[in-house]
Amino acid sequence: MSAGRKELKTERVQRAFELRKAGKTYRQIGEMLGYSHEAARKDIAAVLSSIIADTKNNAEELLAVELSRLDDLQFGVWAEARRGDKRAIDSVLKIMERRARLLGLDITRNLNITVTPEEIMKMNDEELHELVAAVSKGVGAS
Repeated sequence: MSAGRKELKTERVQRAFELRKAGKTYRQIGEMLGYSHEAARKDIAAVLSSIIADTKNNAEELLAVELSRLDDLQFGVWAEARRGDKRAIDSVLKIMERRARLLGLDITRNLNITVTPEEIMKMNDEELHELVAAVSKGVGAS
């Protein structure tokens, strides 16, 4: 694909995504931009996949940086805390609490599942998968 055609496709994909954010259907987008609604759907799916991947990567990078900062801070007060300095001990505990929050170590799993066997028997495959996913994640289902 030539550079010019690639630029046109990039512009079309960006325009399609803007139209989708504005509430247009894939069919409307295709009609407005002169291509099929299937192609519009694929273009938008590619944009969303890219956004999701970037967001996950950025979050993982930020988490690594924050954990490194906490390690550095803890190292800076560790000796004083070990000697019994109450302010240093408080600082270490706060750092540990923050690390635990960032890593999700203190999350309690309160499952409030009130599904009867009869209800389970009536569920379709999708509903059963959702229930299993909710239980696996620790999200209460009712």
